[in-house]
Amino acid sequence: MKNFFIRQLKIILRYLAIATIKKYQPGIIAVTGTVGKTSTKEAVYTLLRSIRRVRASSLSFNDEFGVPLTIMLDWPEDKLKIVSREFPAGANFLKKLIF
Repeated sequence: MKNFFIRQLKIILRYLAIATIKKYQPGIIAVTGTVGKTSTKEAVYTLLRSIRRVRASSLSFNDEFGVPLTIMLDWPEDKLKIVSREFPAGANFLKKLIF
């Protein structure tokens, strides 16, 4: 049962991320590699924020849950704690997956 909900959650998040990209058509810069991703992300963000409206993820969301969440919104760490407390008691596995 748990695997069913996980698969459904992945599908929903992916759909919402695709819809967000189609609606807003943002320019996207993705940083990959094994070393220096966070520093590079911060450098690019610092350079671009003076000339464009930009945002960068504040946490490392590098999986099939985190990438759609980063695309749809960027949650500061203090907000994550508030949201995670709003999950119903029976949804603890979702809370562990997302946060």
